[in-house]
Amino acid sequence: MGLRRQLAAYSPVSAFGIARAASQLTGLGDDPRAPLRRQIASDYNASVTLCGSGTQALSVALRKALGETGPGAVVALPAFSCFDVASALLAVDARAVFYDVDRDTLSPDPVSLERALAAGARVAVTSPLYGIPQDWRSLEALADAHGAVLIQDAAQGFGATLDGKRLGALGQLSTLSFGRAKGWTGGNGGALLERGELMFRTDDLDEPGVGGELADIGGMMAQYAFGRPYGYALPNAIPSLRLGQTTFRAPKNERSISRAAAAALLSTRQAALREAEVRKRNASLFLEEIRECPNVGTISIPPEGTAGFLRLPLLLPRGMSSFRSQDRARMLGIATTYPAILPRLPEMSGRLTDSTALFPGASALVAQLITLPTHSQVTMRDVSEILQLLRAI
Repeated sequence: MGLRRQLAAYSPVSAFGIARAASQLTGLGDDPRAPLRRQIASDYNASVTLCGSGTQALSVALRKALGETGPGAVVALPAFSCFDVASALLAVDARAVFYDVDRDTLSPDPVSLERALAAGARVAVTSPLYGIPQDWRSLEALADAHGAVLIQDAAQGFGATLDGKRLGALGQLSTLSFGRAKGWTGGNGGALLERGELMFRTDDLDEPGVGGELADIGGMMAQYAFGRPYGYALPNAIPSLRLGQTTFRAPKNERSISRAAAAALLSTRQAALREAEVRKRNASLFLEEIRECPNVGTISIPPEGTAGFLRLPLLLPRGMSSFRSQDRARMLGIATTYPAILPRLPEMSGRLTDSTALFPGASALVAQLITLPTHSQVTMRDVSEILQLLRAI
């Protein structure tokens, strides 16, 4: 086991933030969820519901949208995305029709999305992966033409903008995630954002209880202890933790965010904003040098958008197998993405409106997409070694 192993993604957590979180166990003092709600409402121009995770926020959004469209509605989902998108669908016991994703933009393939909407989907989810903006205007126009509700799952969008607005500040319904590697973290948590003339009924969510509070504090402490290159190698060497692996997680009962996570989020917001700027600078440095690598493809970004680069996605001829030493690539924080398209997950069996559809764009991304680390723990030596690996392809 090497002593140093770079993280694929990183979000700042401070000792002060953990202390603020731990102080919430007494239950004394003002509830930090109220000022957090106000801060998010100001940032994203929305009514805010704070949830236990980003996945729960998406399931609440789906439940609300499906409630407006009536029983039996079908949800259109991207064929290539985080497995938690599928988990949110299962939480609301809905059926799915999948649309393809463009290999070069990570955006919905418009022909495929229109086909899904024409097939009866009245709710559609779009996920700007790694903070890469999508052409929201055209997507919204397409959804409006079919009378569908469009949900922006901006779980990975912290630090990204489109037309001067933050990702997550677009449309009637959007969601955020405050998980461990989502840019702005409280160890856990998520938010449902609602805006516009069409407002959905918001129900009170269950409290996390002492167990939930302790779990979030423990997660933050572990992230603080091991969330550095010289600390990450130890937990990464424990196979049962499955760090760096994408696995399907069954949906959990929806609950409110913990007071501990809310307190930590308030105390790490400025650090998270600074970290977002570092990611952009490091991504720009990589992209400038990658121009010299003929076998490395980049993802197109809309001219009116600014990417958040939670990670830097690249296209290689054979994905991670393109590297002469995959072990060295992983040690430097280079990572694979999602190992399967969502329609082929066993958990989706019986949920599909069309089990024979093909998704060439999403399938190509499974085979070819990798990501580079962009965060503040990346050193110039890391950058140099990563570029050497890319140039050797």
